[in-house]
Amino acid sequence: MSFNWPKARLGDFCIKVGSGATPKGGSSVYLEAGEICLIRSQNIYNEGFKSNGLVYIDKESAQKLKNVVVEKDDVLINITGDSVARVCLAPTHYLPARVNQHVAIVRPDPEEFDPGFLRLQLASPQMQAVLLGLASAGATRNALTKGMLESLELDKPPIETQRAIGSFFGKIESKSELNNKANQTLEQMAQALFKSWFVDFDPVIDNALAAGNSIPEPLQQRAEARTALFSQDCASETSPPNAAPPTRLPAATRALFPDSFEEHPELGWIPAGWECRTLGDDLNIKHGFAFKGEYFSTEKTPDILVTPGNFKIGGGIKLDKLKYYSGPVSEDYVLESGDLVVTMTDLSKEADTLGYPALIPDAEDVRFLHNQRIGKIQVKDNHQILNYLYQYMRSHSYRSEVLSSFTGSTVKHTAPKKLMAIHRAYSLHVAKKFSLMVQPILDMHNYNLAENERLMQLRNTLLPKLLSGELTLPEATGNSHA
Repeated sequence: MSFNWPKARLGDFCIKVGSGATPKGGSSVYLEAGEICLIRSQNIYNEGFKSNGLVYIDKESAQKLKNVVVEKDDVLINITGDSVARVCLAPTHYLPARVNQHVAIVRPDPEEFDPGFLRLQLASPQMQAVLLGLASAGATRNALTKGMLESLELDKPPIETQRAIGSFFGKIESKSELNNKANQTLEQMAQALFKSWFVDFDPVIDNALAAGNSIPEPLQQRAEARTALFSQDCASETSPPNAAPPTRLPAATRALFPDSFEEHPELGWIPAGWECRTLGDDLNIKHGFAFKGEYFSTEKTPDILVTPGNFKIGGGIKLDKLKYYSGPVSEDYVLESGDLVVTMTDLSKEADTLGYPALIPDAEDVRFLHNQRIGKIQVKDNHQILNYLYQYMRSHSYRSEVLSSFTGSTVKHTAPKKLMAIHRAYSLHVAKKFSLMVQPILDMHNYNLAENERLMQLRNTLLPKLLSGELTLPEATGNSHA
């Protein structure tokens, strides 16, 4: 793999190589929160550690797993199952931690192997191919043994070179992680505003209180909370010193909302004057195209098929696993930046992503293709409400309707007619205003996504050349803008 670097047997330069263990009682002792994490294979990806599905154990269970304590800078690698060979560094902010039996700890001697460099080398396409080849040799299922890991022949450049390469790519990945966290915050901001306007009806409550109008009993508790929020007494007693008081919506925005409620036979109490409308009153859903399987590819091409696997639980786009297409494509099924799409099928037990939406991101030199299991939202009358629809299709009320009407057991299905029949309380003027107000949030979100894509392209271009010794780090940084 390298030009001049010596080879080394991994086990000769490690303090520890060994698999984890499952606590007695298995999943029955898992906790949703706690002091000690139990890291499992679903948390480990070549792109880095992911906290989805992370569980915790109590101190008693952790004590019984004292031989599988995770330490700072440990390299964690999946050793069984479909995710075998995935590898990442132990996340410092989730320590103390243990690993279960599907994960191995590789603890290199820091004077011989830099953990960051080692992880990059193990995650490289060349080493992933070696690891997957070894794992597939088992008689029953994919598995890596301690002996296999210890016997791996790896490139071993000078430790200073390893540390420099590990640090360089660590900074790229840290920046990417910061962008991901910023995007989570941006999404929460947009969701909070949607809930305030379209679920809790806060502006209507505020207007009703100001006008001295009565508040329906089901909304009384929310009205009391709003009163306390803007109470001078409450602010002075509970707010931190010098804290800015909460601000109301601008008068022009508040004027879009009524100052009273009316009871609807299906929806309960809704803002006076708002309509009960189906989604089909405001949109159509276009089916995708059945692209030919003979042209599907795992190798990169300019065309990416959008599949249910590209949707996050809760809504949003996910681009860590892509399916490429190398065949002919009709322009009718090429998605554009900003298009709103929705999943129509789901294979998971709980229909995790069924009916959830995603917005197609900006991307250079690639096209996103409208696949058959995906619906494309087409807003009627050119109304500018896509941002409203995106948030509505992430709401609890919408989700409940989707889950109550799908068909199928192994493969869950919904259909455009079912989604378009869903009712909700609606005001076109408020939906337009909401879409306009959250657009800057969406723009920043897209900017962060685009920056992450540029960072990953930089990483993917430089990493193999640096790992192989074809390029030195001074040469790489001299030719890049990282």
